[in-house]
Amino acid sequence: FGLKGLRILGRCPLAARGVIMQAKPAPFRSLDMTYREFVRQHNSKFDIQKQNPINRDSVRCGALAYKQGMTTIFTKWGQGLPCTVLQMDRVQVTMVKTAEKYGYDNLQLGVGEMKMKRAKKPQIGHLLKHNLLQSRHLKEFPITPENALPLGYILTPLHFKLGQFVDCKAISKGKGFCGVMKRWNFKGQPATHGVSLAHRSPGSIGQCEFPGKVFKGKKMAGNMGNESACHWSSKVLKYDLEKSLLYVKGPVPGPARGLVWIRDSLKKVDKQWRFLDYPTCTNVDDYPDQDFLPMEEEDPFESGWHDNSIKMGRNQDEDDDYWVDESIADVDLKDE
Repeated sequence: FGLKGLRILGRCPLAARGVIMQAKPAPFRSLDMTYREFVRQHNSKFDIQKQNPINRDSVRCGALAYKQGMTTIFTKWGQGLPCTVLQMDRVQVTMVKTAEKYGYDNLQLGVGEMKMKRAKKPQIGHLLKHNLLQSRHLKEFPITPENALPLGYILTPLHFKLGQFVDCKAISKGKGFCGVMKRWNFKGQPATHGVSLAHRSPGSIGQCEFPGKVFKGKKMAGNMGNESACHWSSKVLKYDLEKSLLYVKGPVPGPARGLVWIRDSLKKVDKQWRFLDYPTCTNVDDYPDQDFLPMEEEDPFESGWHDNSIKMGRNQDEDDDYWVDESIADVDLKDE
């Protein structure tokens, strides 16, 4: 992805009709360069210093990603952790909005890649002016002034730390027109005893002459899905810098290859605001290409005590057969 020349047709503040515009080549990744090396080389021109948060109200920028699907990560104890794979495809700061100029502090991020012929002319002018990548999706995130990032900076999965909680927001899958049993989890009508052809119907939806109407907000059949949905407090389990992947525990709304908004969890602010990297992770070279959340030191499936042992008052360290109940072990199976 690099810009060398672009022909603009129609009205454009940067060039007349039919004039070929020569632009400075945008950040380009050669075939013999890994993605991590490309990001390191591109971000080396920015001088970002790590800062301490002012208070719990300090807000960092979020990130954009594409949902790639779900998988399972197994721990050394054999415990399966279902997780969703999110790819942060060249997440770049495309615009910095300050309170002095716009009245609020926001960062506009771009993700993905789009053909130049599909871009709007104002967007092309902004792209050529600031030498930015042509992003497929653009979204804004509110921030506090001390967490602003420079224009053109590329975010990596290390923006989110292992073990922290994030909120994942996306447009849910559209289910079409659904009945009340699927849409609102209604019980439905009995299968027999006088019910005819109304087993999945909602039943009564109102009262009598008073109030003489159906109240607004009544749960009824209608279109389900295809609306904004958020999965709160998903834990970050793993990252992959070479493929720019982020693994979060549990499901994420939306279909595969759908756009996902990621931000620091709003419900876990008091628990993690002191341990995050503000405004973002600056020492990327100190981290390996892949890393996983540290495992538990004790086996989660081994409680250390068995129900039979608790009833018998026996200690695990006293007997190797602590899980065997003597009253059951003495039973002779031949008598049965």
